[in-house]
Amino acid sequence: MNEIRIRFSRGEEVKYISHLDLMRTFERALRRAGLPVYYSQGFNPHPHLVFGLPLPVGVTSDAEYADIGFEQEIEPEVVKKMLNLSLPKGLKIIEACQKKENSNIMALVAGASYNIDIFFSQACAFDNIKDYIHSKLNEFLELNEIYAQKNIRGDIKIINIKPLIINIELSKVEQNAKKSYRNIY
Repeated sequence: MNEIRIRFSRGEEVKYISHLDLMRTFERALRRAGLPVYYSQGFNPHPHLVFGLPLPVGVTSDAEYADIGFEQEIEPEVVKKMLNLSLPKGLKIIEACQKKENSNIMALVAGASYNIDIFFSQACAFDNIKDYIHSKLNEFLELNEIYAQKNIRGDIKIINIKPLIINIELSKVEQNAKKSYRNIY
């Protein structure tokens, strides 16, 4: 099996589809593109398609990753071109390359960077509350523990997310910027 790693963007047009719907969209695009995808064996074969971290619903991204298995050697640029012709508006393959390592794509993710943009109706509104927001962010970061609920296979667990937060920054963004996105590194 030949594996190609793709980096793709998920835009405003598809930010409200779930991870499962995204997987189905890629399966259909692969079929439409006529690419020689490798399928699992057995009663109900599935394409060899492994995605990185699931993106929350309502968030756009410039750096989503997936590994696709093919039955034969195929050039990454061909995969990129054919998939871009078959994917709906809002999904675009940015890069494609030959997968070199054996490790799972999920194991390679070291972290994610989120940008959350808040838009104000008046240009001066941000300047008026910037110091207040900055002080609240600092208070938040100084907490010893920050708890959040996590759904693990249908079981709700309470976990401390404080060690997972590396940095929070506050900055002014131009009016026509994207609302939210994630980059994985």
